[in-house]
Amino acid sequence: MDRYEWELRRALRWYPPHYRERHGEEIIATALELRELDELEVSRAERWGLVKAGLLTRLRERPPFPRWLAYRLLGVRVPFRYRMWVRDEVLGRWFGLRTSATSLSFYFLLLIPFFWLTGSGESVYTVFFEPRDVYSFGVDLGSVPLAAVIGVWGGVTVALTWATLGFGRRRILRKHGFHPDGTSLEWTRQRCPDGRMHRLPD
Repeated sequence: MDRYEWELRRALRWYPPHYRERHGEEIIATALELRELDELEVSRAERWGLVKAGLLTRLRERPPFPRWLAYRLLGVRVPFRYRMWVRDEVLGRWFGLRTSATSLSFYFLLLIPFFWLTGSGESVYTVFFEPRDVYSFGVDLGSVPLAAVIGVWGGVTVALTWATLGFGRRRILRKHGFHPDGTSLEWTRQRCPDGRMHRLPD
């Protein structure tokens, strides 16, 4: 592999992983055939063209914001046309961090109404830990700062998220029609009770 091909492969990283798997070698082979004999590096225009095309492909295959938010917070299945985006997202190296960030965000979103309704953190603290002899197991929670309690709960949330990460990954892949390794299930078109044709996994 010379420098020209290396730069091509590096520019292809802007494309979604599944797109590179399917069309990456084809794009590189075409570019190498059209390459001038004395051309040692990818031109700036060609590199920018690949980057731009890759970003546009990523944006085009990303679900709309309402669908994305429902998937991220509630685990709702995205439409069939965006399933490859889910596959890349779940099999990506940052899936664990994104899942933990989502869990923490959802956790703090649940806390906001309590702070807003009670007007102060101290009253929320009282609501959660009164009576103290029931929830504290003999420990005086009155001396524990509220921020520490919230931090511990947040840490438990992240720990539980990482502990169930493998199960969550398999569940999401199965829901969108993939095996645990990311290969697609076999799909057939069947008529459902609503009278419409749907793609269903075998």
